[in-house]
Amino acid sequence: MTVGIAGASGAGKTTFAKALAARLPAAALLSTDAYYCDLARLPPAERAAVNFDLPETIDWETLLEHLAARRAGRSVPVPRYDFKTHTRRAEPQIVGPSAATVLEGIFALWHPRVRGMLDLAVFVDTADAVCRERRIARDTAERGRTPQSVRLQWERHTLPMFRRHTSPTRRYADFIVNGEAPTEDEIRRMFASLRTAPLPAASRINWDK
Repeated sequence: MTVGIAGASGAGKTTFAKALAARLPAAALLSTDAYYCDLARLPPAERAAVNFDLPETIDWETLLEHLAARRAGRSVPVPRYDFKTHTRRAEPQIVGPSAATVLEGIFALWHPRVRGMLDLAVFVDTADAVCRERRIARDTAERGRTPQSVRLQWERHTLPMFRRHTSPTRRYADFIVNGEAPTEDEIRRMFASLRTAPLPAASRINWDK
């Protein structure tokens, strides 16, 4: 089974994806963030100026190859992306076979071929102001950014590109999650919905957990 979870940057996608993966049998968690294109060919100043909220910044060929491999029961070498340098680290992370794969990211529902490999599509819906504050907190703590640089990127790239590229993918979701509600409550609400109206491709999962 393959689940895709999309939403704005800071919406709570990773938190929800981790909670969902913990409830599914032998699930592995993947992020579209790992598949950003390696920008080692560019000088550092040019890397920092790239609009990372555009779909073309993702290495779709590798992501699609890995999703197909996982659906076939094979291990995949997931890239390890360094957000401080905008490059890939030398050694990938080997993700072994599992019964379920949870893919999360702002573009998780964007590519039609990715959507074609999903058994369940989820969109995490969260207010823009909440997403912005979460993004500032994360990027300053984990990615070596300053609050000012994160705010500038949010206004120039993140919010406009969310509205253009990610928000429209909400229509592809089988389930809409409230990113400001307690995660476990939303998990239970989704499972209850799937028990009463199960999706054909996801029917083999026990939603009574």
